[in-house]
Amino acid sequence: NANRGYVGWSRSVRAEQAEDDGKLPLSRAIGAVATRAGCTRAVARAALLAVGSSEWHHTSKFFNRTKYYDVRGAVHYIAAAPARERLEAIGFEARIEATPRSNGVCFDLNAFHAVLADLAAEAGCTVELVRAAYYSTWGDDA
Repeated sequence: NANRGYVGWSRSVRAEQAEDDGKLPLSRAIGAVATRAGCTRAVARAALLAVGSSEWHHTSKFFNRTKYYDVRGAVHYIAAAPARERLEAIGFEARIEATPRSNGVCFDLNAFHAVLADLAAEAGCTVELVRAAYYSTWGDDA
């Protein structure tokens, strides 16, 4: 079968699976994010680009390589924006970097977790959000 691995002639089986998992091409992800986050299409597009594409799949009968974006990740990015602003205002990165290191290189885990908890309490957000902000899962480095 010349069409094996494809759903019709429009996209690969894995592209179909990605869509079932909430990942979409940018053109379709913008509308989905705008609807779910209750924001404008411009804000949705900016969030998707900030988070970045998470994978690519073949689409069309010409086997185009299409980037797929995580809709849930972009919605989370929009929802977390106020907390991120509060974290940046209190200088969270410098405070994490000042955490004692157990061997001169790696953070002392107890001290690291204590700093994350303090920052989360001060910013009114979760420890997971502080950790995500620190490890650049916001997309700033993309």
